[in-house]
Amino acid sequence: STIPPTHDTRAELHLRLLAVGIPVVVCKPHRHRDGCKPECQQELSPPSGWSRITAKQARAGIAAYRPGTDTLAMVGGHGIDVLDIDAKAGGDLAMVPEALQHWGRTRTPSGGWHVPVPSTGYGKGDLFIEGVYQGDYVGGTALGGARLLCFLPGSTRPKYPGGGYVEERPWDVPALVTTEPPALLLDLCRAS
Repeated sequence: STIPPTHDTRAELHLRLLAVGIPVVVCKPHRHRDGCKPECQQELSPPSGWSRITAKQARAGIAAYRPGTDTLAMVGGHGIDVLDIDAKAGGDLAMVPEALQHWGRTRTPSGGWHVPVPSTGYGKGDLFIEGVYQGDYVGGTALGGARLLCFLPGSTRPKYPGGGYVEERPWDVPALVTTEPPALLLDLCRAS
């Protein structure tokens, strides 16, 4: 099944990812229930078992996607990781070396960026560049642990009404999944 096109002409990034074996899941708006604590801040609910899902299993779940309501997310650590530059927390795209930006870039509704990079085998964590906090590292370990989700272009989130994820520089999916992580990226992961 296919997802209806949105205003973003490159919203099919999820299809390009699925085609090379990278899981993409549908996150539904979180429904606060009796089990939620009063301070619950959860905005979205990914499907059960999302961190262990395969691309084949994920493909079946895509049919449930509701544009404008649900959010598409790539599971990190399957060949593509992401530098999640959080501008609202002081992250600065200018601090990301250009050599790590040539595979693509997505603008986030909070004013930040998602920069895709080849998977390193490092799991999720805080991202520091030159000792300065920039946001999150969306990855996954070689054994499949410490995964994180990256929201994709064409999606919206309840937290940012009227805003969406826009692919500013198209993701070079074939190059990302066939490129070894450069030493610069591995050094950045070790430093973080």
